Amino acid sequence: MLKKLDIFLGGVGRYKGLTDNSRKVKKGFIFVAVKGLHFDGHDFVDEAVEKGAACVVGERNDQDLNIKKGTTYVKVEDSRVALGRIASAFYGHPSGKLKVIGVTGTDGKTTTSHLIDHLLAQAGKKVGLISTLLAKIGDRQYETGLHVTSPDSVALQKFLAEMVKEGCEYAVVEVTSHGIDQKRIEATKFDVGVITNITPEHLDYHQTLEAYRKTKLSFLQTAKGFVVLNRDDASFGYLKSKLKDKKIVVYERSKEVAGILPGAYNESNLAAALAVIENLGINKKEALKTIHSFKLPAGRLQKVDLGQPFDIYIDFAHTPNALESVLTYLREKTKGRLIAVFGCAGERDT
Repeated sequence: MLKKLDIFLGGVGRYKGLTDNSRKVKKGFIFVAVKGLHFDGHDFVDEAVEKGAACVVGERNDQDLNIKKGTTYVKVEDSRVALGRIASAFYGHPSGKLKVIGVTGTDGKTTTSHLIDHLLAQAGKKVGLISTLLAKIGDRQYETGLHVTSPDSVALQKFLAEMVKEGCEYAVVEVTSHGIDQKRIEATKFDVGVITNITPEHLDYHQTLEAYRKTKLSFLQTAKGFVVLNRDDASFGYLKSKLKDKKIVVYERSKEVAGILPGAYNESNLAAALAVIENLGINKKEALKTIHSFKLPAGRLQKVDLGQPFDIYIDFAHTPNALESVLTYLREKTKGRLIAVFGCAGERDT
């Protein structure tokens, strides 16, 4: 039975679950066939149907797929877009019930996301957080296992739905360029879009810095409330010129944030977080008083103390800009030798 997506969305609640991974399909599930970088989900439709998928969503004609009689098939132009829309509908369109703050950028987005979460919570707001390190909802924390990227559409909507159920008012979501380009944030309504900076990264994927920059811009253009731009970043003029129809909030490093957190780059991250919460109606001076209880996220200037007669720090810095920033800070506080041990994860630009 062939259905159109818009009609289908109204009845997604009758299905038992949703996935784009044929190995995770259970009886009564919706299986969305997505073409990835290495595998094409359409090649696994047979497996999904055999496992009990009650509905298949894909881009190919139903005649070209082995759709068992009685299984609903929804043909779409873009399976990634469809996955986001279906996931949002399946979980009750949770982003529309929250004030969602999205944070993107080459470097600093994880720390900035955690700072915004901290400042909102300290101001008495109920807030949830989804970063590349973890998801935090109420008193619960979930290891997402993401490390370097945004959650898939289904996981994102599920986390947001949990926040709604928990009574959260705000959701802070770290947004990566892969997550934007692969449409994992499709159907998520962002009230605020924040960018930390844009320097060369993921050019193995985006190919050019211009394409990478346009990807970041495309996310900011979806923000319904306001966008937060970094005056100190080289991309500031470009982004400002492209976002003339948006309310723009500008931040920069200043004496106000100097020395509160280690490193000039963290001063910039703090300035971004303060710009966000101030424009959400929270007193900035009062918020600054709560920074003393903030701890940098794991792997961000994380000190290792095993009783050795020298300091060891672990840091996630993996771009030229981030590595230079961390080493500049550590050089300033180190009298003797500064030894850097770093590696490459592979399959990406360096």
